Amino acid sequence: MAKQQNGIIDVYRGRVGTVIGYQWRGRWCLRARPVRVHNPRTPEQQAVRGRFATLSRLAARMLPTLRRGMHHMALQNGVTECNLFISLNQGAVGDGEVDYSRVAVAYGPVAPVAFGSAAVDGGIVSVAFEKNPQHRAASATDEVRLFAYCPALGSGLLSGGAPRRERRVAMVLPDEWAGLEVHLYGFVEDVAGRASESEYIGTVAWSGCAAPDLDEAPAACNDAAAAPAGAAANKKPLALQQGASISTQSVVGAYSALGASATG
Repeated sequence: MAKQQNGIIDVYRGRVGTVIGYQWRGRWCLRARPVRVHNPRTPEQQAVRGRFATLSRLAARMLPTLRRGMHHMALQNGVTECNLFISLNQGAVGDGEVDYSRVAVAYGPVAPVAFGSAAVDGGIVSVAFEKNPQHRAASATDEVRLFAYCPALGSGLLSGGAPRRERRVAMVLPDEWAGLEVHLYGFVEDVAGRASESEYIGTVAWSGCAAPDLDEAPAACNDAAAAPAGAAANKKPLALQQGASISTQSVVGAYSALGASATG
């Protein structure tokens, strides 16, 4: 039964004949009522459903980062960040397997940077970048971020932002990720909350070496708003446990002391 909100010329909620009135994201909408549901369960249909289910689970695990990397474009297109993620990443899933090198975690109009290779030492990952390879309009206040994802634990972690002019960004990875495959992405975010398209940097791995003590070699700051999800949701990296927040320059200094280097 439909319920009118403010008279016959206004909106209504519920079923009337062959249409259904409902509210979505503050707007009143109408959709056709299905008269008959046909569900043949063909192999093609099952493949589409499997791909959608895989991407939905992945989007849920990456959601805090998607809310930064895809919020602006999702708002412009009138969809959720998860909807946009699923739409952009159809080609990244086949036979239930995810090709993480093809996954997009950010999408938008901001000028990107060109990331170099990642260097990892003691749980600290550092990546050099070229600040504006396409010579597009860009602001020095833009922040470059890393996003690390561990499929084995279903956990993701977003780094703090490094200004575009610093040409290097770094973050701390959780100790429980040691020895596991970790996929690394990078993107740029401006002061208006818009993002660039993300870039897949590659996989990083290290074995059983804990991060250096914060008093001796301060760790890069990670974004508390994007704490790990899934199996490791209750475990935070050392930098978050102690409330540390330092600049990328401090990490680069720590790297020099450790004799580490990153290619750019």
